[in-house]
Amino acid sequence: MNVRAKVQISGIELFRWPKGAGRVKFTGIHDSKTPENNSFTKATPQLELSMVVDNPEAVAVFHEAFLAEKCFYLDFSVAPE
Repeated sequence: MNVRAKVQISGIELFRWPKGAGRVKFTGIHDSKTPENNSFTKATPQLELSMVVDNPEAVAVFHEAFLAEKCFYLDFSVAPE
């Protein structure tokens, strides 16, 4: 079974070292503006994720998405051994 969550970026902390790296923090969607968001809010009322990204291009993508208040889907599936 696969599980999907909808997340938004709640903050970005840029690191001095390694240059271009940063910590990206995500939270689950918490609004009911659309039927889809309402569905995700009900399914994951509490979601927090923090990851360190050591890829300047990826950090830039997340930073642009944060400024534009874009959302992401987060998909979970079992990895093969």
